[in-house]
Order: sequence, then structure tokens, then C-alpha cells
Amino acid sequence: MNQVSNPKTNIPKIKVLHVLSRVYPYAGTERKVIQLLNKIDRNRFIPSMVSMTDFWEKRSDYLSQDIICFALNKKEGIHFTLVFKLAKIFRKNNISIVHSHNWPTLFHTVLAAKMARVPVIIHGEHGRDTKELDRSWKRTLIKKKLFQLVNKMVVVAEDLKQILKNEYGVNESKIEFIPNGVDIDRFEVSRFPDNVQEKYNIRPSTKVIATIAKLRPVKDIPTLIKAFRIIYNKVNDSKLIIAGSTDGGHEKWLQEVKNLIRSYNLEHTVLFPGNIANIPEFLSVVDVYVNSSVSEGMSNTILEAMTARVPVVASRVGGNVELVRNGETGYLFKVEDEHDCADKVLKILQDPFLRKKMGENARRIIEEQYDIKSMVKHNEDIYLKLYREKFRLS
Repeated sequence: MNQVSNPKTNIPKIKVLHVLSRVYPYAGTERKVIQLLNKIDRNRFIPSMVSMTDFWEKRSDYLSQDIICFALNKKEGIHFTLVFKLAKIFRKNNISIVHSHNWPTLFHTVLAAKMARVPVIIHGEHGRDTKELDRSWKRTLIKKKLFQLVNKMVVVAEDLKQILKNEYGVNESKIEFIPNGVDIDRFEVSRFPDNVQEKYNIRPSTKVIATIAKLRPVKDIPTLIKAFRIIYNKVNDSKLIIAGSTDGGHEKWLQEVKNLIRSYNLEHTVLFPGNIANIPEFLSVVDVYVNSSVSEGMSNTILEAMTARVPVVASRVGGNVELVRNGETGYLFKVEDEHDCADKVLKILQDPFLRKKMGENARRIIEEQYDIKSMVKHNEDIYLKLYREKFRLS
């Protein structure tokens, strides 16, 4: 094992390495992995991270200084040389647990971990992109084979658990459901300045509908635009704020979205502020949060909106159905149905009492079920359990 000793237990400090496609702190999956590694118990674990491509800007702005980082600058597609590079990193750093995330990291990571004889291999599934929805027999076969090689599959939504069982034949005992969590303390209103509305150029009377996402086709922003056109015709003093960036690769699609906005003459009231650094502060001025995705795991931004006491209107897919309690914390609408979406948003906008009640219900559920401390502990428990089993430790 040759690990750094931990004086508090009979188990040495465990070297855990996470592999992400790109370390980008504004995207849901990446943000949760960053939070996990920042908060993981340093008395038990030594955290490290590999980005298959690169890291977003200044790492010290979002990553703890002691997290060991590697960037492989991967290009599009599968590259066998990266398997050898990863295996070298695993061996040289004596990694005991490798935890990969989603399809873009699966192939290279699992083969490299096997090559390097990493004791424990974990793979996390957080949701499916549009490419994942268009499943080819080749990708399905590769996934089935690779899933057989991992020790544990971690999913963030029950919907993903059923997909692994039914579509890929993964045994239920091999799947662990760990819901995402929220750092609740960051959402205390007392932390925010008094002029938040002014900062975002919003009048006190303006109704704000918002979504926060890494902008890509799976988020189905066109349906949201079409729904807002209906909303705006009934509530003229309203704005739609679409926060986030494409993170590269979807500029053409985003231009089509903006062309749609122009065709509806909504440029003055649909805003693209880019990445939002202080999400809790931003959500404090939002009246209704909308998630219009055609596929979703467990949306971190829905969790954050709920923590900020903002009602959520979300498409009836994946983990959205688990998070949004229809009629209690918000509403679910039919996928790609702008009329259903608009109707649900308008119900909330036009009833201040309902909006407040839904927001309070949402916050209560987050406090009871989705605190980030529980998410971190659950991951730690899985790592310790698998490590003990592998080395037959008590």
C-alpha cells in the first residue's frame, strides 16, 4: 500500500484521484466534484484530480491548494496514448482509488486503472448529453464491458440507477445512489449586499425568470425562449436571464438560439450575462427558476434554486422528477412543450402567496435531504468501505 499513515485509525491515508473531462467550476458535475475534494476529510484522504483536457483559469480561485492536479490536454475522440499517460500518473502517485465521471472519461480511465493495477475503480454517472441520448450499439457495448471492470457505480439520481440496470445489465448491488448536496450556509440572505437588484440591472417590480447551465443542446434553451415569449405577452415587466457559457463547441447552436430571440423581438429582455460567480446572490433576485432540459441527472442548479427559496419549473425528465415536487416546490412540464412550461411559470408569477409557500417548502426539503455534508460523508463512507474490503481491513 505504501501510503501516508493516519494516526486516528488503523487505515493509512487513502489516495483518491478523480478524473474529469474538464475542470470547469461553473458546470454541475465539475462543481460537485470540486466541492467534494475541497471538503473531503484530510485525516483520511489525500485528494488529487486529473482533467482530460485542461483547468478553468486560476485554480486557486476554486480548488484547495493541497489538491494535486494533472492536465492531459486531450483532443476530441479516443486516444490510446492517454491510457498510458493516465496509468503512469496512477502508478507514480500510488493511487488507491480512481473515480471517473461520465462517458468522456470512462474508456481511458478504466483501462488505465486496470493497467496500473489500481485497487479500487469507481465510475460516476451524472446525466446524459444529447450524444448519450442517441445511443449507438458500439457505445452501448463498450459501456457494458467497461462497467463490468469497475468496483462501484455511483449515480446521482434513481433514474440513472434504473438505466444502468435495464440498459446495461449492471447488478443493483454494484450501484450506489449518492444525491448531490448544497452548501446551505452560502445561501443566507444576510451575506448579500442590499443593492443586488441594481447590480443585475433589475427593477424591484420586474419579474425574473432564470436558468443557469453550461449552454448546450441538451438544455433545450429554444423551448425556454418560446415559453418566455408567451410569458412576456402576459407579464410585460419581466426578464429572462440565461446564465452560463457554452464552454466551447456549441457556438453555432447558441447563435441559433440568439437568432430565435431576435425573431421574437425579445433582445431587450432576454439576457446572457455569462458565468455567474456568486450564484446564491444572483438567485436572491430570481422569481422562478426554469430547467428545460431534454435529459437531466440531478441538477445542481435546481438544488441551488430550491436552497434560495426559488420555485422551480422543470421538464419532466430524469432527476427533475425526483427533485421537483409538483405543486409543492414548483411544477413539472412536458418535455419540449413551451405552452405547458409557460402556463406553469405564469401560475407562480401571478400568485405571490404560492411563490412564497413553494420557496419555503423547497428550502425545508434541501435542509432535510440535500446538505452537502451528507453528500461528502456518503462518498467518504464508500471509499473507506471499498478500501477495507480490498485490503481485508477491519
